[in-house]
Amino acid sequence: YKPRYVLPDYARFLANGSEWLELEGAKDLDDALSLLTILYHHVPSVTSMPVYLGQLDALLQPYVRILTQDEIDIRIKRFGR
Repeated sequence: YKPRYVLPDYARFLANGSEWLELEGAKDLDDALSLLTILYHHVPSVTSMPVYLGQLDALLQPYVRILTQDEIDIRIKRFGR
């Protein structure tokens, strides 16, 4: 049995990491994107992928402060592939 819809607390996961997955919280944008990718692939649902990705702009805002717009765009494009 797998639940149909699961809504993880993405902000909490980015801030605190996961003891179960043995991951620390994100320190920068690269960490945040990597952690989200990992969590998206571990969502226990029928499709094994989340039905809701979270509010990415709000989730990632704390991690983009020291990057230029070009650096951010490159990382976001890679994340979306």
